[in-house]
Amino acid sequence: MSSASKEHNQALRKEAEDLEERGWNVKADHLSGYGRPTKIESVTQDRIPDIEATKRGGRRIVEIKRTWSRRKVQANHEQLKTFRRSTCQRNNVLFYGRFVDEDGKRVGSFGDPPGDILDPRHRRHREGVLREARDLKRDGWNVRVDVAGSEFENRPPTLGNEWPYTPDIYATKHGHTRVVEIETNSNRGKKKRKTFRRHVGQKNNCVFYWRVVKGPNGRRSKKQSHGDFPGDVF
Repeated sequence: MSSASKEHNQALRKEAEDLEERGWNVKADHLSGYGRPTKIESVTQDRIPDIEATKRGGRRIVEIKRTWSRRKVQANHEQLKTFRRSTCQRNNVLFYGRFVDEDGKRVGSFGDPPGDILDPRHRRHREGVLREARDLKRDGWNVRVDVAGSEFENRPPTLGNEWPYTPDIYATKHGHTRVVEIETNSNRGKKKRKTFRRHVGQKNNCVFYWRVVKGPNGRRSKKQSHGDFPGDVF
């Protein structure tokens, strides 16, 4: 899989999980663990969207685009024209897209997306990841973090075959490894946690744990820390 495809699928999976958290039934194209979206018919060429989500009679059609595609979007690229035309002809159907950067992070939207890509939950997640990473670094761990624009330059490896994910934190020290996830809701990320548990179960001296951030400034909840985490969260 090319780097661009991996980053696209990373953004695609995050969008799918965000929709699932909001109660949508999700199908995602070329993403393991999800059914394939329904083909949308066109006069020139039938198209399959990245995501088709349904809930209570409503339907959302979603596309994930790299930032270099912005001109194509503004110029009414044929693929997107097909999706717009299809949604306009049906009741309770909306189309939207996300722009992602070279790291697969969402940096913009078009159409009618649900919520702000930089809502408080996303800010709390970033702050929680960085707080956990800094604590590990103070304890002597070599830390890799999946947060762009931070003091941590190296990114974690992607783990898993059936459902590949990049953990929030990947830390190593003296032959030991910790795989860490930070969530803003304990109901999120169940597939990710399953992948990481399977990965660490196949490795020696490798541990997975996850925490939930609740308060401001990325403060982690001691009651909602799971697995073999180091020390006191406070």
